[in-house]
Amino acid sequence: MLKAAWTMRCYLVRLSLLYLSCCAGGGVSNVQFTDTNTGEYSLAGTVSWDPPADVSLVGSYTVWLAHDNSQDNYALIEFLASKVVVNSLLPDPNRFYVPVGINQVSLSAANADRSLQFGYKAQWVIVLTNRPAAWLKLQYTEKHAAVSRSLAEMETRVKVSDLTEEFEETRKEKRESDEGQEREFLQRPPSKKLVLQIASVALYDTSSRTLGGDIAVASVQFTDDDFHENSIGGTVSWQRGAATTDFGFVSEFQLYLAEDALGTNERMIGSVGASQSSYEITNGTAATERFLFVYAANPNGRATQGTFTGFPDWWVTLGIAVPEKLTKIDVWDGDT
Repeated sequence: MLKAAWTMRCYLVRLSLLYLSCCAGGGVSNVQFTDTNTGEYSLAGTVSWDPPADVSLVGSYTVWLAHDNSQDNYALIEFLASKVVVNSLLPDPNRFYVPVGINQVSLSAANADRSLQFGYKAQWVIVLTNRPAAWLKLQYTEKHAAVSRSLAEMETRVKVSDLTEEFEETRKEKRESDEGQEREFLQRPPSKKLVLQIASVALYDTSSRTLGGDIAVASVQFTDDDFHENSIGGTVSWQRGAATTDFGFVSEFQLYLAEDALGTNERMIGSVGASQSSYEITNGTAATERFLFVYAANPNGRATQGTFTGFPDWWVTLGIAVPEKLTKIDVWDGDT
């Protein structure tokens, strides 16, 4: 009997997880921002975006200046972010909400400094799509109905009469728990709800700032997918690295091929905006070089240090291991 009761309780727990499933729905796209203040660490300008195709599922938008844009780090992002005030006369959190139908917002004086708490710097402009309270209530009600139907079906399948009392006790506990979850869920501000959608663009701090050797991506990956000798193709990818590294003065990433780890006879093959973390080399690109560098850059020039990876042509079997991650400074033996 105890085993059957425990199985029933576990089943009810699984049903309750339906409340935590994230609802589908599109957020904004094409987030744009150009800093019009030429001072270092100072910002001004307008953030704009394209609204979702179906705005009936949108309650409002919120704009943050953040040190990161990964949803995996959402809690820390929210804690550190500089929130753009839309209407200072309203109380929190309503003063941060951009109404539906308005797809841009200008930074206020409160957002003029790119510095965040604990030494972090704003490097991303994030636009959050908040769902309307009525829609959230409907989603919760529908899931509650689904759980109730499953519970009723399960009850009709329970044939063991001596479980009736414990079943009723379990269902009562579940109902009380549901009521508490519903109150807590509906009272959350939009930025706390699981239906949150995020879009972002890398922030470039317009200034005369040049990039030194401390601004470099953490690692680079590339595998040659082109099946011809002295011809390459495939996806180059890289990671920014620690969020404490300030990429706010970076407007793009530039890619170079070189003959060796010292960057001998480098030649540029392309570039992408700072929001990107990959670049596609078209199959059939002629190349006898076997080292690929990624540099951070801005209109004032590229960084003094790049990060590179070595790679073999697909048909070559090397007798030595090529380092997966290495930077120029690791092998530099002379003056820069």
